Amino acid sequence: MKGFRPQPAVKAADKTLTSKRVYDELRRAITHGELAGGTSLGETQVGAELGVSRTPVREAFAELLNQGLLQEGSRRQVVIADPSSELIDE
Repeated sequence: MKGFRPQPAVKAADKTLTSKRVYDELRRAITHGELAGGTSLGETQVGAELGVSRTPVREAFAELLNQGLLQEGSRRQVVIADPSSELIDE
């Protein structure tokens, strides 16, 4: 087609940067006490607040679950774990 220029695909690095940004923001909010322990978070809610899709939020949740900052909840939600004293000191 004349005048048609395919758009480049979104690079994996861009997606990684987005999930890293979501991770950093959530970790900061948890460690600074902006999000209290026991607070339930949903992928859709967090994505809307940060202006991203659910995929980078899901990736950030997975990393925070591995670190023990979040605990699994129901219906694709996670609950903020009570931070340890070492985490607060950090």
